[in-house]
Order: sequence, then C-alpha cells, then structure tokens
Amino acid sequence: MPNQIAITELSLGANSPLPQGIRRPLLRWVFQALPWVLLASFLEDSLARRALENIGLNVFFLGTGTDIRFAIPELASALAIFVFLWLLRRLPETFATLWTRNCIALGKSNGKAVQRDSSSSPNIPDRALLRDQYVLFLQNVENALNHRASILFGIAVAGLLNLRYLTDCVTWNVLLKLITNPCASLLDVVYQNGVGFVVGLMLWRLVVLAVKIAEIARRFELHVQFAHPDRCGGLEPLGNLCLLNALIISIYGIMIGLLLFIEIPLGSPHQLFFLSLLVVPVTLAPLVFILPLWNIHRVMREKKAGLRRSLDELGAEIDALAMRLVAQVDKVDPDESGKLIKKLESMQQIYRANQKIPTWPFNTTILAQLATAQLVPLLSLTGIADALFKFFASLLNIPTK
Repeated sequence: MPNQIAITELSLGANSPLPQGIRRPLLRWVFQALPWVLLASFLEDSLARRALENIGLNVFFLGTGTDIRFAIPELASALAIFVFLWLLRRLPETFATLWTRNCIALGKSNGKAVQRDSSSSPNIPDRALLRDQYVLFLQNVENALNHRASILFGIAVAGLLNLRYLTDCVTWNVLLKLITNPCASLLDVVYQNGVGFVVGLMLWRLVVLAVKIAEIARRFELHVQFAHPDRCGGLEPLGNLCLLNALIISIYGIMIGLLLFIEIPLGSPHQLFFLSLLVVPVTLAPLVFILPLWNIHRVMREKKAGLRRSLDELGAEIDALAMRLVAQVDKVDPDESGKLIKKLESMQQIYRANQKIPTWPFNTTILAQLATAQLVPLLSLTGIADALFKFFASLLNIPTK
C-alpha cells in the first residue's frame, strides 16, 4: 500500500492524489482478467487441444490452434500484462516514497531559482507550495496515463496484428477457415484484435510513464541523498519503475526470439523480417530503461562534484592530522594522542563510507536483471537457442518446425 503519510500530506480532499495508471474500473477489470484468459488459451492451444485430438475430439476455445506462432504471443502478452499490473501497483508507492524521503524540492520551473549543489534540500517554508506543485504534477501524470490518445495506440497495435494474415501463405488458408468455420474464425479475429487493443493501451502507458519520469528532474529540484541505504541517492524507486518498463518490452523480444528459431525456417523470406523485428525490443528495452533516468543521472553527477570536493578537503585534513601525529609522537600527551587517533579513525571511516558516490538511481543488481531479460533475444541470434527452444517446446508438447 502507498505510504499513508504521503497520502495525508498531499491530499487536498478525500481522494488520494497518487496517480492511477488505469482510472476506469471496467478497463481495470479487463486488464486484471485478460492475462488469465490468455494463459488459459495458451494452455488450451498447446496442451489440451492435442490431448483431445488424440481421442478424436476437436474443440474450439479462444485460441488459434496448436500453431506455436500464436501460442507463444499469447503467453508473452499474459506475462507482459502481469508485469504491467505489478508496475501499476508500484506507481503510487514510488511517488509517495519520493515525497516522504524529501527527495524533491522547488525548482526553476516552479518559479524558484535553486542552485544545484550537494547540500540542497527542500525548503521548509516552501513546503506548502511544493505540495501544491507536486500534487499538480501527479494529476498531470494520471491524466496523461489515461488520455484518450491511448485509444489510437490500441487501434494501431490491433491493426498491426492483422498483418499476420498477409504472411500466412495464407491468404488462402484464411479464406478456407472463413468458409469452413465462419463463427470460429470471426471469434478468433475479434479475440486477437481485442488483445491487440489492450496491449496498445498498455504500451501507451509505458511511453507516458517514461516521459513523466524524465520530466521529474526538469520540473523539480532533486535532493540526492548520497548516504541513503539504497545506495542510489534515495531515488532507487524510480530506477525500479524503469526496470519494470524495460522488462515488459524485453518479454516481447524473448517472444520474437522463440518464434525465430522454433517456427521460422532458416533462409525463409520471413527470417529477415523477424530478425529486423527482433532489433526493436532488443534496442528499445535498454533505451526505455536509461533515457528516462538520464536527467536524474545528470543531476546526480553534478551534485557528486560538490560532494567530491568536500571529500577531497576531508582527505587533506586526514593527511594533515596523520602527519601531525607522526611528527609529534613523542611530544603529545597520551590522552591527547588517543583523542586525535579516534578523530583520525572517525574521519577515515567517513571518507571510506563516501568513496563510492552513486550517479544513477539504480544498482548493479537491477542491471543484471535487465541483462538477463535481454539474454534470450540475443541468444536467438546464435545456434545455441535453437536446441534450447526445441527442448522446452517438446516439454510442452507443442509442434515445432
């Protein structure tokens, strides 16, 4: 649950100002139900239909048969929507955490010229004005996430899915299906276009969220807490959001990699198309992760320079005190010498604790998670993936090429 302190401080009325990624209850219900429908359809396509056909039964659910080209996208979309719902749950908590950690202050765009340095922190008398500006920003985030333009994204993705009929040899196969089983074929078209529309709504929100995270460093002054336990200047929640954003795109990269080596024959006309398509998520996922955080990285790097100067001064003081102890080892009173040694050790400890100054709002663990998500698409460009993909397909009893 989002931080109740943040809700209380930021609320201007009875409602929480923390942004909702999906405002309409009906659409929220669709997003919650659809991944389970996709999983059920995937299992029916890949497992149940094969078992029923073995005993002489032929049934129709919502899927597209045992063709793995359609079973894998269903699974990928289900996983992507699950991660997306997780991201939406983290969204209010992230913005609440930024407020309760005092990570933001009034910036130039709020009518206040603030000099960026390592010691800048929110000005207490301006707390009310900061609250008003932050609430306005959060309202803008929610309005952008739920903007009507997202419908265009949904329509565009649904339209792109229909291009698969042009790669089916297939135009004749589609016509044959329409003639032999028109109801099932029509339901299949409606189902897939509906899934594509919802995925488009999701993609719109991913793009908007990336833009709004990038806007934070331009709209507000960031109070970077270099000694914060998260080792990300107190801004790790923003890095985690961008990671989830990138993971959703990576899921579709994994899907294309699976299709490329399970279904697409080597040297076929479609291989170059899928290889070109694979470049999109493999390139876009790191960009969606890095670009929204670039402005924050720039601010952290600027403030690091101020902290580095303070550390350099502390290093000079440590050296001077150490040389003083060495030079006066026989002249200084033992009690006084003990006090100086404790002071020296304390200064050295402070210096060591602040040597690694973060300049990104994420840590190496997050980078490892993103690299792992990119591994399968990259493996699909090698011969290793072919054997691995066929092995897992055989476990699921899904036909491959």
